[in-house]
Amino acid sequence: MACGPIRLARLSNEFIRGVKSEFLGKERRRMKLLQLMTLMTGLISTMTASSIAADENETFVFAYRASEPITKEFDDPKKGAAFEKALTKLGCKAKVESHDGHIDVTFQQPRWTLVTLQSEELVHKWQDWLSDAGCETLHSEDPEHHEEHDDAHKHAHDEEMEVISFQAEEWIEKHFEKAGTSAEFIVVCKALGCEFKESADEGHTDVTFRCVKTRTIECAGHEAAEKRAEWLQKLGFAVKHDH
Repeated sequence: MACGPIRLARLSNEFIRGVKSEFLGKERRRMKLLQLMTLMTGLISTMTASSIAADENETFVFAYRASEPITKEFDDPKKGAAFEKALTKLGCKAKVESHDGHIDVTFQQPRWTLVTLQSEELVHKWQDWLSDAGCETLHSEDPEHHEEHDDAHKHAHDEEMEVISFQAEEWIEKHFEKAGTSAEFIVVCKALGCEFKESADEGHTDVTFRCVKTRTIECAGHEAAEKRAEWLQKLGFAVKHDH
């Protein structure tokens, strides 16, 4: 049976559509495979980097707290949800309320909480983020590292920063009667970069600590530096604050 021009054209179109559909199907599968491979590569790279950092003890820490409840208002629900999610990642519980066309995210973290990250750059970024959110942060550095700061490691408000240095060559002992207070103080010791030892006896806990090498802390302005220096002195550190 012979085919006329219309029949041939129809068959040609059907054939082209079939080939195109098969091609697109293969292309979609290829793209999905590439996406999956990219995702897996990223995961493997992250895991490898984490393993290397863990093996070399190259983790970086800082501590934060929010003594009083803080409320942030968001007109965009997505931004509010992202803010709440970030707080949760950092170990801070938050309460989300929606009213009058906006979202309120309220949070509080009365005790010093430790955050462990894989780079100094991430420490500075999250430290700035929490400071902007209204939290108090605590992070110390080796003075040599401070002098070598590059643009990637600088704080968002470096022009306002003041640096204080502190040191405790001899062991200092703190006595804790209240449950949980020694654990919080150990977080402080870690954030300050101190050596520490903990011992429990007859219902109380003793924490001894020292910081043989000088460490530095960056503070957001003169008033903050003065308060931090006074706080460190009360703990027993020798403190130097260059105005």
